[in-house]
Amino acid sequence: MPLSQIIRVQPCSVTLAALGLVICLACAPVRAADQIPIEIISATSSLTPGQHQVVDQYIARQTGLLTTGTDKQVAQARSQLIDPLIRGGATDSFTLAYSSAASNRLIEAVESDRLAVRINAMIITAHLSDLSTLGLVEKGLADPNPAVRYWAAKAASDTGSRDNLPSQEQAQILDLLVQSMVRESSEHVLQQLLMGLVGLSIPEASTQLLDVLNRRVAVHTADPGAPLGAALVGLRTLFVKTVEASSNDQLIGPDTLRQLTLVAYRYLALSATLLEQGLPAAGAQPAYRKMVELTCKVLPWSASQIAPDVLQPGPIQDELAQENWPEICLRVEEWKHLLASSAFGYDPADLALPPLPSH
Repeated sequence: MPLSQIIRVQPCSVTLAALGLVICLACAPVRAADQIPIEIISATSSLTPGQHQVVDQYIARQTGLLTTGTDKQVAQARSQLIDPLIRGGATDSFTLAYSSAASNRLIEAVESDRLAVRINAMIITAHLSDLSTLGLVEKGLADPNPAVRYWAAKAASDTGSRDNLPSQEQAQILDLLVQSMVRESSEHVLQQLLMGLVGLSIPEASTQLLDVLNRRVAVHTADPGAPLGAALVGLRTLFVKTVEASSNDQLIGPDTLRQLTLVAYRYLALSATLLEQGLPAAGAQPAYRKMVELTCKVLPWSASQIAPDVLQPGPIQDELAQENWPEICLRVEEWKHLLASSAFGYDPADLALPPLPSH
């Protein structure tokens, strides 16, 4: 399914309510008698068969409670299953063996009819480090409940941001994230998916992120009340990452710079135009103002990387402080003419915004 079919995103209060429920349920302390011995957790070499058996028995006992227990037992099992990974002293050897064993045991919980079980299973999955969790994550991202999808997206994001993750595995995660964005309807989940794209180091991830952001301009043009938070966080994080890479003498591809410039311009034009016409509701206006602030930093920087000797339109800090949207819109027009000039060569059709909704 093409990215052009990404639909409008609505905020979902169910997500936060479900997350709050899980947090409240999961406050039970971890009992010392149920812990894996520290000598296994701190093992510096591959676990012995006996140690593997101890780990598997521990996981089997806790996943059994996770799947069939009362709500209190589900919460206790979640704490028990996460505890060995966060208690301190866990080595890479242990973490890899534990994550692999847990992934195999969590399938039934991820497919449970009980929402609390599925959410807690995804929270556990987000703490695992083995790539075998991607099957669980894929199931979680297809779950009908946004709270489950949120934690699945976080698991994918955390896995993708691991140091030295091979390109092939990053590409797997990239495909999973992009496929999920096509059908996602929750702003909270979409923000996690976008952060997952930002965390990947392969060049295709930045391209896909910018493509998603560019296509979502149409969503916000058609519905100025649609939440802007995911786009704001995604663009800001990518900008910081790109500037840091450039400062460290890493090569930023010309296609990425052109796409970043295009996205920054279109969100600047979108935000300034909507604010000038008073279209966003009062509650949505702060996010659009923040987008103007952000794109006024991104656009001059990325444009200067493409054509460093070209004179740019002047800054708009004073106009922004005064919320002088008509003047800012005039500056946007100057940027449009500059980007469509021979110095940059953008197609005016690519720069244009879709028709605005009638008042």
